[in-house]
Amino acid sequence: MKRQLLIRDPFSELVDNFEKMFYGNERTGTMPVNISETEEAVSVSVMIPGVQREDIDVLFEKGTVTVSVKSPVQEADEKSTVIRREIPCGEFKRSLYLGNEVDGDSVKASYENGILTLYFAKREEAKPRQIPVS
Repeated sequence: MKRQLLIRDPFSELVDNFEKMFYGNERTGTMPVNISETEEAVSVSVMIPGVQREDIDVLFEKGTVTVSVKSPVQEADEKSTVIRREIPCGEFKRSLYLGNEVDGDSVKASYENGILTLYFAKREEAKPRQIPVS
């Protein structure tokens, strides 16, 4: 018979119960983002550590960028029992509306150290311009 070591505190139990009320039994994965803007471009950084480059899919359509990720499920071996699973696994998707100011044809993407960075140049008509007054 396997012996389970349970190290729990009352607060963790409360948080788990709260999450189960809203999200069901499985924890949901999230992809935190940072979005910044200059006069020339919009930059989106998405935190997705532990994922291989080939498991990331980026789609840009009608001003919305969608990042989809497949993160493999980490199974316990036959000799161990999972006590707590907090590392998200499975399929996750995050859509962000950037507007029609960005040029989807000029996007550049890179993935390094668990951060996906997308760089969208702004369309010429969306960039600020000086208007001379006569």
